[in-house]
Amino acid sequence: MSSPSLTARPDQPTPRRQGTVATFDPEHRSGSVISDDGQSHTFCGDALDAQLRLLRPGQRVHWLSDDHGDTRYLTLITLPVGN
Repeated sequence: MSSPSLTARPDQPTPRRQGTVATFDPEHRSGSVISDDGQSHTFCGDALDAQLRLLRPGQRVHWLSDDHGDTRYLTLITLPVGN
């Protein structure tokens, strides 16, 4: 079974969410963010941009979600969102 696709499509703008890091576990590279609309979202190590080693509470991030709302890619707000 293939993994769910990102909601980003070539013919649509990138559905990027923005928010602030709430928690981060460096051992598992997972944590949670609070989106700008106040919703809490969790992410696992697979979603974290490979170049990031550490996130601190309060850092601004953006992320892409799959069709089910699961975070699939997360990086700092100052870095480009990958696919």
